[in-house]
Amino acid sequence: MFHPNTQALLDHWRMLRKDDAQTPARETLDPAAIAEILTQVFLLGRNGPDLPFRLAGGLLTDLHGRGLRGDGFLELWGAPSRAPAREAVLSALRDREPVVVYADAGAAGGVLGLEILLAPLSGPGGALDRLLGLYQPLTSLAVLRGEPIGPLAHRFAVRLGAVERPRTRLRLASVDGMRL
Repeated sequence: MFHPNTQALLDHWRMLRKDDAQTPARETLDPAAIAEILTQVFLLGRNGPDLPFRLAGGLLTDLHGRGLRGDGFLELWGAPSRAPAREAVLSALRDREPVVVYADAGAAGGVLGLEILLAPLSGPGGALDRLLGLYQPLTSLAVLRGEPIGPLAHRFAVRLGAVERPRTRLRLASVDGMRL
């Protein structure tokens, strides 16, 4: 079960997808449809090894204490967490399915828990060239005490392609007149 904001962006992403085989085109993304969570949303490009931010909402700017446009997404992670964060990104791109990463970040008053959505988007030629994302705090922002968060620490990731595939419907069967 994901936070309602994460679920809202997942639902919007799925609505944009034409069928199970396609990834939504980035030009179909409608900011007005996700206006309530827009400050938590970001877009990553694939034109660099660290996945540069193309856009980052105000919450991300506030959490990190700076604008993120042009900075690498993987640079935000502590050294031990960069490889699992990169694997989550690669999984989203490889499977063409969203991934939700759970992370912690040190804050002045404790630890801030985050749910980070990564959902692939395709460009005009159909190539996967962006990742749509969302930062969803899972703990109170009061732990920030007006200070930016530290490096992100990977806890675990949920790959939705493996978890939420539609199930086949069960049917009644009978063997020797007995219902199974």
